[in-house]
Amino acid sequence: MTKNVGFPGVNEVVMLPRVVKKLQSAIAVPLQLDSSNPDALEAGLRVYNGKAAVNSVNGEPEVLERVLPIVKKYGASVVGLTLDKNGIPKTAEERVAIARRILQAALDHGIPREDVWIDCLTLTVSAQQEQAAETLKAVRTIREELPTKDGTGFRFEPLTDDPAVRKAVDDMVYDLYGEENPRPLADYIARHGQEMGGQQM
Repeated sequence: MTKNVGFPGVNEVVMLPRVVKKLQSAIAVPLQLDSSNPDALEAGLRVYNGKAAVNSVNGEPEVLERVLPIVKKYGASVVGLTLDKNGIPKTAEERVAIARRILQAALDHGIPREDVWIDCLTLTVSAQQEQAAETLKAVRTIREELPTKDGTGFRFEPLTDDPAVRKAVDDMVYDLYGEENPRPLADYIARHGQEMGGQQM
């Protein structure tokens, strides 16, 4: 569960630890603390019971230098977004380069590789069709060459019953995740029906 308390007029340094304590007293699920304010992140991590995750850093050196020491200090995991001050790169190669930068910075700060999650930032395929292949290529390259944990969120919206389209999505999932996710997407659709419209894979 990702928690962000950023809102105009809210003191995140005060509010985030309050929310963390309230949630941990009520539910037993891991939390991702999300804030652009390093002081708020540290305040939340200080009261967190267990291993939290920080969501997130990106490829900007200034952001990495502000946030990674806090991640290391509290033994948290961290999500790295493959973007920088220029936004989300158009090519897989550029996203992989940012992922390498994030991973190396984390390792340099003493954060274990297994505590780094890379998010290649999926864009809406219907609006950015040419970017879908680049995202998949980036995910595949990162998994093969770095590797780190994959934090990329894929959402499948069943806008067609065309078996060729569904077969293509099945092939995509299997190609990316292989034996980790061997069940065909068609089986998932058969079991979950209309729930597919709002579920992340």
